[in-house]
Amino acid sequence: MSTSGKGRRIKKLFLAAKLLWIVILAVTLAAGFIFQAPWKVNTLLAILIVTPTIIPKPIRRYIYLTFALVLAGLAVWVFLPEDSEGWQPYVFKHDLAAFEAKLHVPDEANAAVIYNRLMEGYDYDASDLAMLQCLPDDASDDLRYFLEFQAIAGPKADLEQTMAGLLEAAQLDKCRFKVSYSPLFMDEQYHRFTAVKMWARFLDTSAALDASSGNPGGGLAKHMAMLRISHHLYQQGTCLDFLVGAAIQGMAISGINALVMAGQLSPEQIQATDSTLASSGFDWQANLPRLMDYEKLYTKHMGVVVYETNDKGAIRHVRPDRHFPATEANAQSGARTARDKLAAIVVWFVWPPPSEISRIVEQNFAHCYEMADPNYAWPAEPTVSAKNFSLSMTSGLKPSDNTYRICRDIDRRAGAGRNGARILIRLQRHCLSAGGYPQSLDEVLGHDDFLSDPLVRAAFVYRREGEGFVLYHTGPNGADDAGIRDRLTGADDVLIWPLQR
Repeated sequence: MSTSGKGRRIKKLFLAAKLLWIVILAVTLAAGFIFQAPWKVNTLLAILIVTPTIIPKPIRRYIYLTFALVLAGLAVWVFLPEDSEGWQPYVFKHDLAAFEAKLHVPDEANAAVIYNRLMEGYDYDASDLAMLQCLPDDASDDLRYFLEFQAIAGPKADLEQTMAGLLEAAQLDKCRFKVSYSPLFMDEQYHRFTAVKMWARFLDTSAALDASSGNPGGGLAKHMAMLRISHHLYQQGTCLDFLVGAAIQGMAISGINALVMAGQLSPEQIQATDSTLASSGFDWQANLPRLMDYEKLYTKHMGVVVYETNDKGAIRHVRPDRHFPATEANAQSGARTARDKLAAIVVWFVWPPPSEISRIVEQNFAHCYEMADPNYAWPAEPTVSAKNFSLSMTSGLKPSDNTYRICRDIDRRAGAGRNGARILIRLQRHCLSAGGYPQSLDEVLGHDDFLSDPLVRAAFVYRREGEGFVLYHTGPNGADDAGIRDRLTGADDVLIWPLQR
């Protein structure tokens, strides 16, 4: 084959490869627009397509030269030393300060100070927790709780001191724990949940022992302390605190109902119980805005895990996993490695700056504050989220409306449980004074009672059964499911009494 023939063949191959390259870039760019790829990536693809096809040849060499210089500069920069002092995860300081200011409580009035003191020295990674897996299936809950308490608090834990501390904290109305505002620093919150659930079981078990040993007043005080823990968790402003608080409230109310129906409480104790139930609980309308403020704050910091800043206000990009695991007290990082810098180049292309992340999150959460309106139109069923094929790094920085709907349903169930406990008190008073339970709730709920609204009262079903009765709430769906709750069938009644059916 002649030299000219080989040249033409090579030229054809080159043109074919060039055309294939341009087609691949064009398809990639089209996909980038369809799936909302970051604008920097789309811009780079557009430049790579336009340069060999539209830009005049005399100018192309300068564009290619610019590309070469940029790549050479980045290659050198990757290996250059840099300032390694004072770099910490990026924080939206103004937003954090504003949120903390809303939650501020003086130490002397803050129950969190007592709780934190009780948690000092707890070992949440205790190897002794493994022994719980070795217990037989029929082991009592009391034994499980005791072993869990010993494993976390230590074998030398002072149970009397713990009980005294919990009862002391129950005397305080306000509670504000440190804000866990970033996914980088969640250990403290998770440890708190472990501790409060352990304390709630400890109080519940101790209250049952008191009641069985002829000390119903002592049992009542411990159930009231559980209600107070729930009340304290409601004040924190996170969905997880709310959910744990609602679970502890349910445990406490079940214990209180058992004490009330046992007929061992004095009139004064019953009146105090009714007053406490009336003032406890989560005020959805008043507290949801605070919950949304926290959700926004957390989501913003979830979006800036690829950024660090220093005391001079400089910002740099890092690998998302650079801070894991980390603690807020020990979150400083040193110089980036060459690998870190290469990752930072990629992050620069695909990740928006902190200011843009803040704007996007504010926009995404704007509608959530409307959920505090009592007349807000909640969907009857959970909404099915459309599949997200977006390549945008901010596509996941959105609120979970279904999560808040679930929280709202749980809040309504918790409210039904509190009101049901108050009805139970009135039924028991009637029984003690009249020698039997009434035939209908109208005999114990007057026009000026807390359930004076007929629509609210109608949600409770009261029915005599033999010498006793059954009392339940028809739940968030408003349908009478005979006091049964079953996720499979959709039954969601709130059973008040008896405790089990």
